[in-house]
Amino acid sequence: MKLGVTRFYGPKDINQSGNFCICGHNWNNILKRLDEMNVGEQFYLITRETKERVDYEIYDKYTCDPTDLSCLDQNQDGKKEVTLITCNPGGLTRLICKAREV
Repeated sequence: MKLGVTRFYGPKDINQSGNFCICGHNWNNILKRLDEMNVGEQFYLITRETKERVDYEIYDKYTCDPTDLSCLDQNQDGKKEVTLITCNPGGLTRLICKAREV
């Protein structure tokens, strides 16, 4: 995590059914501007092997205690979801952005 982001929980690979959770520090260019993203904004992930691109739209954004793991829930009814997790300044809380396939 010191140099990038990592798969924290969920499906083995990106762009599969389930909640793919990505975690990383918010420094340099790594999730640093995640706090500027808002509900309704979109991003995409590209699978390295197949080059498949999947677009996602943020549907929820919130701050929680580091011990709150509810954002990792895998009950997605077969849909593709991504959860981006980073720390807020000071590291006492976590910023969570949840997105679904568009």
